[in-house]
Amino acid sequence: MMTKTSAVRGRIAGSADIDIDYLFSRLSEGLEWQKDALCSQIDPEMWFPEDHGPSPAKRLCGECLVKQECLDYAIENNEMHGIWGGMTRKERRKLALKRQAEAS
Repeated sequence: MMTKTSAVRGRIAGSADIDIDYLFSRLSEGLEWQKDALCSQIDPEMWFPEDHGPSPAKRLCGECLVKQECLDYAIENNEMHGIWGGMTRKERRKLALKRQAEAS
């Protein structure tokens, strides 16, 4: 039976020396918090509102146990879209600038 990993290995030339499982684990390193995020259980469209009015996503973030990790991730990775850690892109940018000013 062909697994997802073996299928990927088969598409990579010379893949005998490549450990795909290891590569995938490295890509997700530091993102363990995502499995506990409330947003992982909700329709993704909720996190990318088209209007800029009050968002139910922001309210839900207030109850999330990994809100701070989510927010830090979005700021560190300059996440451009969606609600992360209870903040919009504009709010995250403002917070990032504040953090930079405080650090200097």
